[in-house]
Amino acid sequence: IVMELLRGCTLEERVKAGVEVKIIGRLGRRSSLLAPRRPSRMRLHARLILRDHQQAFLGSQSLREAELNLRREVGIIFRDASAVKRLTKTFQEDWAFTEQLGPVCEEPDTAPAAKVAKKVAKAVRFSSGGLRYVKGAGFLVRGLAQVSMNLTDFEQTPIHRVFEFVKREAARYGVAPVSSEIVGLIPKKALESAAEWFLQVENFDSSLILENRLTAVVGGKMAVGGLRSGIEPFVEQLAAPIATPGGGSAAAASGAMAAALATMVASTSRGKKAYLQYERELSDAIARLSQLREELKGAIDADAESYNAVMKAYKQAKNSADADGIITPALRQATAVPLSVAERAREVAEIAERLKPITNSNMKSDLTTGIALARAAIEGAMANVEINLESLKDEPFVAEVRKRAEALRP
Repeated sequence: IVMELLRGCTLEERVKAGVEVKIIGRLGRRSSLLAPRRPSRMRLHARLILRDHQQAFLGSQSLREAELNLRREVGIIFRDASAVKRLTKTFQEDWAFTEQLGPVCEEPDTAPAAKVAKKVAKAVRFSSGGLRYVKGAGFLVRGLAQVSMNLTDFEQTPIHRVFEFVKREAARYGVAPVSSEIVGLIPKKALESAAEWFLQVENFDSSLILENRLTAVVGGKMAVGGLRSGIEPFVEQLAAPIATPGGGSAAAASGAMAAALATMVASTSRGKKAYLQYERELSDAIARLSQLREELKGAIDADAESYNAVMKAYKQAKNSADADGIITPALRQATAVPLSVAERAREVAEIAERLKPITNSNMKSDLTTGIALARAAIEGAMANVEINLESLKDEPFVAEVRKRAEALRP
């Protein structure tokens, strides 16, 4: 009911029937029967619809056809007499303030600006032959052409590339971007990439940003003093005379480093003229390696935690009649973590092998190192799997794990 009430044609029918219709804001198109008034002051970004002083609808919707037909809008219906009365009072006050401002000058959707917006949007969106991972539509907003876009993968089709494409396409029609806006939230990495491109910074790295470096140091992700200081805490923890972190965590770290090296090689080749024919393969490899790298980094702590859980289970089992019921779940988890590390490291090694013929040959040694690290991760992780299987009495689980382990053998 509310959506129908919002449509301009329905509102015009109400006017013809003798209903008083008052609108503050833009309707989105011209109407001979409706005369919206322009807002007189800034308000909360929400819209209010009052009906017969009995119902009120407060929501995010506008009266433009594009928002009604193409977007999801939400709101609240009020029927409480007191609430409706207060909302009505607010509207009446706004209406009185807007009296001296006069009506809004609406432009038709067929205006030159709207046509330009639609043409540029058609050129940029992937569905009509434009940039991959871009969705777009053209509208008329405040008398200006607006190209509204969704970027579904900003790493493969970055913001700066889309912006420049729109800028060049608009120039064909004799116009240029006035401004841009971000609706909702945006990943920090997307803005860093745009800054690197527009400023043409040589050898840019996100750690050059002061706030990023401070966050990394405070969060323990980076230490001041070069590369050694970054890895030294973990190495010294491995050397400490305590069980964790141990070989399982080291295997996971080895796999993560393998994925990082392969990502670096693929990233330095992607976008280069000599490797444009492999753009899709490189992009797919980077996306998958990034996911594997995060999972392997997470396994560094997960392996140590699973070992500690096993030790805790053995202690608890000493005072329990169901020792196996306490120990077996912990051993399963302690087996599953390194098994997943081995499987992910195997996938990293396979991707790195596939990258050899489609990346810069000068970086062959980096891929060789990455593959060696991945193989070390597999061997170390499987050693941890095997030692846990020796203690497990869950035969079906053991059989399943051995089956998966067999698939990892060269």
